[in-house]
Amino acid sequence: EDGDLQTLGLLEYDQRLKHPFTAHPKVDPFTDEMFTFGYSHEPPYCTYRVITKDGIMLDPVPITIPESVMMHDFAITANYSIFMDLPMLFRPKEMVKNDEFIYKFDPAKKARFGILQRYEKDEKNIKWFELPNCFIFHNANAWEEGSEVILITCRHNNVDLDQVNGNQSDKLEDHGNELCTR
Repeated sequence: EDGDLQTLGLLEYDQRLKHPFTAHPKVDPFTDEMFTFGYSHEPPYCTYRVITKDGIMLDPVPITIPESVMMHDFAITANYSIFMDLPMLFRPKEMVKNDEFIYKFDPAKKARFGILQRYEKDEKNIKWFELPNCFIFHNANAWEEGSEVILITCRHNNVDLDQVNGNQSDKLEDHGNELCTR
């Protein structure tokens, strides 16, 4: 009544959420459905979910990627969900041994996007597309034009999270941002 937000309660999805849940779910403004994913340090390294407008969480769709990566964001279009398998790798041994951030950018590993129809029940029809090595924290928008899927994103050519987090006093050399479409 006075404009203050009030917590209504905890939504537990009938105890069906058994995997990590992104901080960046996407809500379709036409269907009111929520699309989400979670990335993990153990297989499956990525799990995709659709939540109906009534809050019903549909069955999980594990997405196979070769190792644990930081998959910070994803995107949706009218018909597809877009996942990023990027070379920001989970490296707990390096963290302990070298006092580094737990995720490490690997400039030798390929970067790729996976495109899956939004309501697939499994990953068998996902299509992967390689792109130049990079890391992406956030996407700006995605849509379809004919048979093409367009993604606008903030792409980092080389990321050192130790520098970004201030663990090193060096300047952020070779660090650039680029707005591009693929």
